[in-house]
Amino acid sequence: MKVAVGFICYSRKELSKICLMECLDNLGMVCDFYVWDNNSTDGTAEWIRDLNDSRITKTYFSDKNIGVSAYNYIFQDSGADYYVELDDDAIPPNNYVFKMYKNYKWLEQKYGNIGFLGIDFWPFGRAVSGTFAGSDSFKNVETIESPYGEEILITSLGVGGIIPGTCRMSSRKVWNLIGGQPDCLYGTDKMMNVKVLAKGMVGAYIKSIEGELVSHLYGFDSDTYTNWKKKNHYDKRSVKDIIEQEEKRRNKKVKENVRGKLGF
Repeated sequence: MKVAVGFICYSRKELSKICLMECLDNLGMVCDFYVWDNNSTDGTAEWIRDLNDSRITKTYFSDKNIGVSAYNYIFQDSGADYYVELDDDAIPPNNYVFKMYKNYKWLEQKYGNIGFLGIDFWPFGRAVSGTFAGSDSFKNVETIESPYGEEILITSLGVGGIIPGTCRMSSRKVWNLIGGQPDCLYGTDKMMNVKVLAKGMVGAYIKSIEGELVSHLYGFDSDTYTNWKKKNHYDKRSVKDIIEQEEKRRNKKVKENVRGKLGF
């Protein structure tokens, strides 16, 4: 079985220098590795062009920023049976591809079509599973232990789930079934979850790999990337919908701030 890893980046030169090397160093198995630059303006593309790393199978240089849609081109080109999506601000644990692959194969046997398998990460000073434990997001979550010693969270939550796309594996079969990555620039994690779960599949993520999680370094973004992200974040919710959801989360500070600014 062929496994491909896709790493897409945009104007995060200093982050990419750290994260790309870590992603390559920590693979844990032989696989194809693809790097896509989304028309960076800060020297990221030039840095990638100068790389001479035999572990990189192919590099792509887009003439415009197509965001996470680039994964569709990478994995169509790769011909791989399984693929891993990587954010350019993530440092995955040691042997992450190897451990994701063997657990994914086991989950396929247990559940049939497994939509995706991610790895828990640190976005708020602690793990996602620790941050949202007890919340609505965890109402339909089952915890199981794999034969390889990893604790895995399974969700069939139909409203988006809790699975981050920072470091996530799926199969070509699933990719074909859901029509690939949503065609938008940024913020598609929940959209991918909905597409998978709408097909009756479950999503999963590894709670830890021998105590290690994905390190998410988005707090060190460049001004170019930060401004682009704010402009292009994909969110179909109306302002009132957002407020209502924040109220359900009982986030009084956010609720009051938003209401005050918008005069609600």
